[in-house]
Amino acid sequence: MHAQRYETLFSPTSVGDVELTNRVALAPMTRVSATAEGLPTNQMGGYYRRFADGGFALLITEGLYIDHQASQGYLFQPGIADAAQAECWKRVVDGVHEAGAKIFAQLMHAGSQSQGNPHMDSTLGPSAVRPRGQQLAMYRGSGPFQTPHAMTSEQIGEVREAFVNSARMARDAGFDGVEIHGANGYLLDEFLTDYLNTRADAYGGNVANRVRLAAEVCRDVVEAVGADMAVGIRISQDTGRDGKAVQRAANHRQWQS
Repeated sequence: MHAQRYETLFSPTSVGDVELTNRVALAPMTRVSATAEGLPTNQMGGYYRRFADGGFALLITEGLYIDHQASQGYLFQPGIADAAQAECWKRVVDGVHEAGAKIFAQLMHAGSQSQGNPHMDSTLGPSAVRPRGQQLAMYRGSGPFQTPHAMTSEQIGEVREAFVNSARMARDAGFDGVEIHGANGYLLDEFLTDYLNTRADAYGGNVANRVRLAAEVCRDVVEAVGADMAVGIRISQDTGRDGKAVQRAANHRQWQS
Protein backbone atom coordinates (compact mmCIF):
# COMPACT_ATOMS: atom_id res chain seq x y z
CA MET A 1 0.00 0.00 0.00
CA HIS A 2 2.88 2.37 0.81
CA ALA A 3 4.40 1.82 -2.64
CA GLN A 4 1.06 2.31 -4.37
CA ARG A 5 0.50 5.58 -2.55
CA TYR A 6 3.58 7.16 -4.18
CA GLU A 7 3.47 5.29 -7.48
CA THR A 8 2.48 8.39 -9.46
CA LEU A 9 5.25 10.49 -7.90
CA PHE A 10 7.89 8.15 -9.25
CA SER A 11 6.32 7.58 -12.66
CA PRO A 12 7.68 9.28 -15.82
CA THR A 13 6.22 12.53 -17.09
CA SER A 14 7.17 15.43 -19.34
CA VAL A 15 7.31 19.21 -19.27
CA GLY A 16 6.74 20.31 -22.82
CA ASP A 17 9.04 18.07 -24.84
CA VAL A 18 11.39 17.47 -21.90
CA GLU A 19 11.05 13.87 -20.72
CA LEU A 20 11.46 13.28 -16.97
CA THR A 21 12.05 9.95 -15.25
CA ASN A 22 9.84 10.93 -12.29
CA ARG A 23 7.90 13.87 -10.88
CA VAL A 24 10.35 14.91 -8.17
CA ALA A 25 11.80 18.38 -8.82
CA LEU A 26 14.17 20.68 -6.94
CA ALA A 27 12.57 24.05 -6.31
CA PRO A 28 14.70 27.17 -6.90
CA MET A 29 16.27 28.69 -3.82
CA THR A 30 18.45 31.81 -3.56
CA ARG A 31 21.88 30.77 -2.24
CA VAL A 32 24.23 33.73 -3.07
CA SER A 33 27.26 31.44 -3.38
CA ALA A 34 28.58 32.55 -6.79
CA THR A 35 31.69 34.64 -7.30
CA ALA A 36 31.49 38.43 -7.08
CA GLU A 37 31.31 38.41 -10.90
CA GLY A 38 28.27 36.14 -10.88
CA LEU A 39 30.11 33.01 -12.02
CA PRO A 40 28.78 29.66 -10.75
CA THR A 41 31.41 27.81 -8.73
CA ASN A 42 32.45 24.18 -8.37
CA GLN A 43 30.66 24.20 -5.01
CA MET A 44 27.43 25.16 -6.78
CA GLY A 45 28.01 22.44 -9.36
CA GLY A 46 28.34 19.92 -6.54
CA TYR A 47 25.15 21.20 -4.91
CA TYR A 48 23.07 20.57 -8.03
CA ARG A 49 24.84 17.31 -8.86
CA ARG A 50 23.95 15.86 -5.45
CA PHE A 51 20.23 16.30 -6.11
CA ALA A 52 20.61 14.69 -9.52
CA ASP A 53 22.55 11.79 -8.02
CA GLY A 54 19.84 11.46 -5.37
CA GLY A 55 17.16 10.76 -7.96
CA PHE A 56 15.57 14.17 -8.60
CA ALA A 57 14.42 14.17 -12.23
CA LEU A 58 14.28 17.96 -12.61
CA LEU A 59 16.33 20.72 -11.03
CA ILE A 60 15.43 24.41 -11.24
CA THR A 61 18.29 26.79 -10.50
CA GLU A 62 18.26 29.70 -8.13
CA GLY A 63 17.33 33.00 -9.79
CA LEU A 64 19.95 34.07 -12.36
CA TYR A 65 20.23 37.76 -13.14
CA ILE A 66 19.90 38.59 -16.81
CA ASP A 67 21.90 41.76 -17.50
CA HIS A 68 24.66 43.95 -16.11
CA GLN A 69 22.31 46.81 -15.37
CA ALA A 70 19.44 46.64 -12.90
CA SER A 71 18.47 42.96 -12.77
CA GLN A 72 20.86 41.69 -10.08
CA GLY A 73 19.16 41.33 -6.71
CA TYR A 74 21.92 40.20 -4.36
CA LEU A 75 25.68 40.30 -4.06
CA PHE A 76 27.22 36.96 -5.03
CA GLN A 77 24.09 36.03 -6.97
CA PRO A 78 24.87 33.99 -10.12
CA GLY A 79 24.00 35.41 -13.50
CA ILE A 80 23.60 34.29 -17.06
CA ALA A 81 24.14 37.70 -18.58
CA ASP A 82 27.39 37.15 -20.49
CA ALA A 83 29.47 34.48 -22.20
CA ALA A 84 31.74 33.85 -19.20
CA GLN A 85 28.81 33.11 -16.91
CA ALA A 86 27.16 30.88 -19.51
CA GLU A 87 30.39 28.95 -20.02
CA CYS A 88 30.60 28.18 -16.30
CA TRP A 89 26.99 27.01 -16.29
CA LYS A 90 27.86 24.47 -18.99
CA ARG A 91 29.93 22.53 -16.45
CA VAL A 92 27.05 22.54 -13.96
CA VAL A 93 24.59 21.40 -16.62
CA ASP A 94 26.91 18.65 -17.86
CA GLY A 95 27.25 17.27 -14.34
CA VAL A 96 23.47 17.17 -13.88
CA HIS A 97 23.00 15.45 -17.24
CA GLU A 98 25.67 12.88 -16.43
CA ALA A 99 23.58 11.91 -13.40
CA GLY A 100 20.48 11.46 -15.56
CA ALA A 101 18.52 14.56 -14.53
CA LYS A 102 17.26 17.61 -16.41
CA ILE A 103 17.87 21.22 -15.38
CA PHE A 104 16.05 24.50 -16.02
CA ALA A 105 17.52 27.98 -15.56
CA GLN A 106 15.40 30.41 -13.59
CA LEU A 107 15.71 33.86 -15.19
CA MET A 108 15.19 36.77 -12.83
CA HIS A 109 15.05 40.55 -12.77
CA ALA A 110 14.94 41.80 -9.17
CA GLY A 111 13.35 45.15 -9.99
CA SER A 112 12.80 47.40 -6.98
CA GLN A 113 13.63 44.54 -4.59
CA SER A 114 17.29 44.63 -5.60
CA GLN A 115 19.41 45.03 -2.48
CA GLY A 116 22.88 44.20 -3.81
CA ASN A 117 23.84 45.27 -7.33
CA PRO A 118 27.39 46.46 -8.11
CA HIS A 119 26.27 47.76 -11.52
CA MET A 120 23.80 50.42 -10.33
CA ASP A 121 23.25 52.49 -7.19
CA SER A 122 19.54 52.86 -7.92
CA THR A 123 16.75 50.40 -8.66
CA LEU A 124 14.04 50.20 -11.30
CA GLY A 125 10.36 49.38 -11.01
CA PRO A 126 7.10 49.95 -12.83
CA SER A 127 6.46 53.05 -10.71
CA ALA A 128 8.31 55.14 -8.13
CA VAL A 129 6.76 53.19 -5.24
CA ARG A 130 8.94 51.66 -2.53
CA PRO A 131 8.26 47.97 -1.80
CA ARG A 132 6.82 47.21 1.61
CA GLY A 133 8.90 45.43 4.19
CA GLN A 134 12.65 45.36 4.79
CA GLN A 135 15.72 44.10 2.98
CA LEU A 136 16.86 40.65 4.09
CA ALA A 137 19.84 40.43 6.43
CA MET A 138 20.44 36.81 5.39
CA TYR A 139 21.30 38.20 1.93
CA ARG A 140 23.44 41.07 3.27
CA GLY A 141 20.67 43.65 3.13
CA SER A 142 19.41 46.02 5.82
CA GLY A 143 16.76 48.68 6.23
CA PRO A 144 13.94 49.60 3.87
CA PHE A 145 14.17 49.16 0.12
CA GLN A 146 15.00 52.11 -2.10
CA THR A 147 12.28 53.96 -3.93
CA PRO A 148 12.84 52.85 -7.53
CA HIS A 149 12.93 54.93 -10.67
CA ALA A 150 9.81 54.44 -12.77
CA MET A 151 10.87 52.58 -15.90
CA THR A 152 10.67 54.24 -19.28
CA SER A 153 9.30 52.49 -22.35
CA GLU A 154 12.88 52.12 -23.57
CA GLN A 155 13.93 50.42 -20.33
CA ILE A 156 10.97 48.03 -20.57
CA GLY A 157 12.17 47.09 -24.05
CA GLU A 158 15.69 46.51 -22.70
CA VAL A 159 14.32 44.14 -20.06
CA ARG A 160 12.47 42.15 -22.69
CA GLU A 161 15.67 41.91 -24.71
CA ALA A 162 17.66 40.85 -21.64
CA PHE A 163 15.28 37.96 -20.93
CA VAL A 164 15.64 36.84 -24.54
CA ASN A 165 19.44 37.07 -24.53
CA SER A 166 19.78 35.15 -21.27
CA ALA A 167 17.33 32.48 -22.46
CA ARG A 168 19.40 31.97 -25.60
CA MET A 169 22.58 31.67 -23.53
CA ALA A 170 20.84 29.15 -21.27
CA ARG A 171 19.85 27.11 -24.32
CA ASP A 172 23.39 27.23 -25.70
CA ALA A 173 24.79 26.22 -22.28
CA GLY A 174 22.71 23.05 -22.48
CA PHE A 175 19.84 23.84 -20.13
CA ASP A 176 16.71 21.84 -20.89
CA GLY A 177 14.36 24.71 -20.15
CA VAL A 178 13.94 28.11 -18.54
CA GLU A 179 11.62 29.31 -15.81
CA ILE A 180 10.82 33.02 -16.03
CA HIS A 181 10.61 34.45 -12.51
CA GLY A 182 7.34 36.32 -12.27
CA ALA A 183 6.83 35.92 -8.52
CA ASN A 184 7.93 37.00 -5.04
CA GLY A 185 7.88 40.74 -5.64
CA TYR A 186 10.54 40.83 -8.34
CA LEU A 187 10.14 42.94 -11.46
CA LEU A 188 7.49 41.03 -13.43
CA ASP A 189 5.48 40.52 -10.25
CA GLU A 190 5.75 44.24 -9.54
CA PHE A 191 4.05 44.98 -12.84
CA LEU A 192 1.27 42.56 -11.84
CA THR A 193 0.85 44.12 -8.38
CA ASP A 194 -1.59 47.02 -8.18
CA TYR A 195 0.05 48.98 -5.34
CA LEU A 196 3.50 48.83 -6.99
CA ASN A 197 2.23 49.51 -10.49
CA THR A 198 0.49 52.87 -10.73
CA ARG A 199 1.36 53.48 -14.38
CA ALA A 200 -1.10 55.20 -16.70
CA ASP A 201 0.23 53.69 -19.95
CA ALA A 202 -0.28 50.31 -21.64
CA TYR A 203 1.55 48.54 -18.78
CA GLY A 204 -0.61 49.83 -15.92
CA GLY A 205 -4.18 50.20 -14.78
CA ASN A 206 -6.42 47.24 -15.52
CA VAL A 207 -5.38 43.60 -15.14
CA ALA A 208 -4.79 43.07 -18.83
CA ASN A 209 -2.31 45.94 -18.91
CA ARG A 210 -0.52 44.82 -15.76
CA VAL A 211 -0.13 41.31 -17.19
CA ARG A 212 1.20 42.69 -20.48
CA LEU A 213 4.95 42.68 -19.70
CA ALA A 214 4.97 39.14 -18.30
CA ALA A 215 3.04 37.91 -21.34
CA GLU A 216 5.40 39.73 -23.71
CA VAL A 217 8.47 38.27 -22.02
CA CYS A 218 7.03 34.75 -22.23
CA ARG A 219 6.19 35.17 -25.90
CA ASP A 220 9.58 36.71 -26.69
CA VAL A 221 11.46 33.87 -24.98
CA VAL A 222 9.40 31.12 -26.60
CA GLU A 223 10.01 32.61 -30.03
CA ALA A 224 13.74 33.03 -29.32
CA VAL A 225 14.63 29.56 -28.02
CA GLY A 226 12.46 27.41 -30.27
CA ALA A 227 10.16 24.50 -29.59
CA ASP A 228 12.81 22.11 -28.27
CA MET A 229 13.29 24.04 -25.02
CA ALA A 230 10.67 24.14 -22.27
CA VAL A 231 9.58 27.62 -21.17
CA GLY A 232 7.52 28.33 -18.08
CA ILE A 233 6.75 31.20 -15.74
CA ARG A 234 6.59 31.23 -11.96
CA ILE A 235 3.87 33.34 -10.34
CA SER A 236 2.81 33.73 -6.71
CA GLN A 237 -0.33 34.74 -4.86
CA ASP A 238 1.53 37.34 -2.77
CA THR A 239 4.27 39.87 -3.34
CA GLY A 240 7.32 38.62 -1.49
CA ARG A 241 7.96 41.56 0.85
CA ASP A 242 4.30 42.45 1.33
CA GLY A 243 3.69 42.80 5.07
CA LYS A 244 0.55 40.66 4.98
CA ALA A 245 2.34 37.90 3.09
CA VAL A 246 5.24 37.97 5.54
CA GLN A 247 2.83 37.75 8.48
CA ARG A 248 1.01 34.81 6.89
CA ALA A 249 4.34 33.04 6.44
CA ALA A 250 5.25 33.72 10.08
CA ASN A 251 1.89 32.41 11.23
CA HIS A 252 2.38 29.28 9.12
CA ARG A 253 5.82 28.66 10.63
CA GLN A 254 4.36 29.12 14.14
CA TRP A 255 1.58 26.65 13.35
CA GLN A 256 4.08 24.08 12.05
CA SER A 257 6.19 24.36 15.21
